[in-house]
Amino acid sequence: MFSIQLFRILKPGGTAIITTPNNLNLRSKVSLLVRGYFFAFGAQDYPAHISPILQIDMERMLQEAGFTRIVHHYSNRGLIPGSGGKQWQAIFPFLKGINFSDSLITVVTKN
Repeated sequence: MFSIQLFRILKPGGTAIITTPNNLNLRSKVSLLVRGYFFAFGAQDYPAHISPILQIDMERMLQEAGFTRIVHHYSNRGLIPGSGGKQWQAIFPFLKGINFSDSLITVVTKN
């Protein structure tokens, strides 16, 4: 499990930044509903993305590895499903956070 290895190699006070597709955004939920899999996790995306990880899964894995300082952020950039590459924020700059960001960014610090 990556989180245990990360905890093992990180020095006390060290910080790591982990990114993964945000599977709780609107684009990924539409993909799951229409195609049966989260966006970026279809056969065409293998091996870059193998298993979708939700924020709660990331949190649990990191806590089980021993991390206590875990902070989640979102890219605040996200594509509109079926738009041909247009971003939510280009039209509605206030659409940010979990529902409209394509990436989950997690920052962990080892105590």
